[in-house]
Amino acid sequence: MTWATKKCDWNLISSDIEKELEANIDVIPAERVADVRHYLTHGELSMAFEYLYLEIIEKSNSKMFLSPDRVKELATLFSLDDEVECMIDHEFWKKLTSFIELSR
Repeated sequence: MTWATKKCDWNLISSDIEKELEANIDVIPAERVADVRHYLTHGELSMAFEYLYLEIIEKSNSKMFLSPDRVKELATLFSLDDEVECMIDHEFWKKLTSFIELSR
């Protein structure tokens, strides 16, 4: 089953990604913000999420608006705990879980 066929509140998930983006708008380059918004606009929530969190992970002054548990929940929902499903960085899950552990 792909993530897009799962029964979820996709509007809430999109809103969560947008809130996380807004919380980090000053630390993410404008070009990357535009990329994340492009993916959101076109319903590519998994790509938007992965791209956004890779940016957050790379920036030392970033912050997480969402709780660590919610971030992991969304990553798992999008199957980003499986390197085959990661479109941008096949080590996404490893990077995300390390980042979350360091943020606690």
